[in-house]
Amino acid sequence: MRRQRGIFAATLPGVVTVAVLLGAWELASFRYPASFLPGIEELWDRIVGLFAQDPRDRSSTVKIMGTTLWRVLAGLGLSMVIGMALGMAMGLRKHIESFAAGWVMVLLAFPAIGWAFLGMLWFGLETWVPVFVVVLVTVPFVALNAWSGTKAMDKELLDMSRAFGAGRRLEARAVLLPQVMPFFFSSLRLAFAVSWKIVLIGEAFGIPGGVGRQLADQFTELRADMVLAWAVPFMAIMLLIELVFFRRLEKRVFGWRRPLGA
Repeated sequence: MRRQRGIFAATLPGVVTVAVLLGAWELASFRYPASFLPGIEELWDRIVGLFAQDPRDRSSTVKIMGTTLWRVLAGLGLSMVIGMALGMAMGLRKHIESFAAGWVMVLLAFPAIGWAFLGMLWFGLETWVPVFVVVLVTVPFVALNAWSGTKAMDKELLDMSRAFGAGRRLEARAVLLPQVMPFFFSSLRLAFAVSWKIVLIGEAFGIPGGVGRQLADQFTELRADMVLAWAVPFMAIMLLIELVFFRRLEKRVFGWRRPLGA
């Protein structure tokens, strides 16, 4: 009973906030035409209409969103592998740190939209250009986070493992990775949040076959309702990936930790 009350108390503010926002949206929609600001029911009808197409059609909503999702996950995966490897190497090796630190800061300072323009100028409207842009934009963030996490490690644990003759593989699995994991998940969330926005921007600039291209097309037709109809379900997919996959994975990795107050 106490647990149920705790869950109710934790979820109530969020439920109230969503209800207030939806109510305000519905009230505001009465003042404008549906093509500018659709009501909740009208927006739902447009979303259902998008997904009513045959999934086997190459121009169907499922295919389009699947293309964008593939680009997001491909860019995210490459960014995490490259960024974590680079950041951990910088934290463990002084010569790598002195060489790469300046480049990481330069990449951090370079605007994301600049990489999008350069990617299209260099490679044209290729389907993998958004992946290229995601990697260049997010790798510095991931590397910086991993670098900070590796530098903050308890070096005495490493010295102890070496004193007891632990091999490199055991040292990495039992000492290094557990200390870096919190920084891995913070990097994963940051990179994921940035990745899907970068992909949509790249597609809006002209990369075919994705949600961003559809948003740009609906913008040119001044159809705010269709912009929302494409954006809302894709945002819901991104939120589900965060809540269902990333958070469950994090709980599983850190399942050994006792919660505060336990």
